[in-house]
Amino acid sequence: MIAMVVEINKRIEEYIGVCGICCLICPAYNTLCSSCRKDPRSIECAIYKCALERGVKFCFKCSEFPCKTHYEEHVFSTKALNAGKEIFEELRSTQ
Repeated sequence: MIAMVVEINKRIEEYIGVCGICCLICPAYNTLCSSCRKDPRSIECAIYKCALERGVKFCFKCSEFPCKTHYEEHVFSTKALNAGKEIFEELRSTQ
C-alpha cells in the first residue's frame, strides 16, 4: 500500500505542472512543453520560472495567485483566472 502511495505521489510530481494542469491532457504538452517537472529546459517557461523564484511547488500555493504571469501566458482563460482569483481572495480573507 505504501509503495502505491509513493508511486502515485511520484506521478503527480512528474505530470502535474506548477500551473496545476495535468500535463497529459494539456494541449501544450509535447509541443511547447514536455512537463516542467521532468524537463531541465522548463526554466524557459515563464510560469515555471516564476514558481521557482517564489519557492512554490504549485502556483496556487503562492499568495499572489493568479498573477500577471498567468494572464500573460494564457494557460487558463481570463474567465477561469478571474473566478479563481475571487475564490482564493475569499479563502485568504478567512484565514
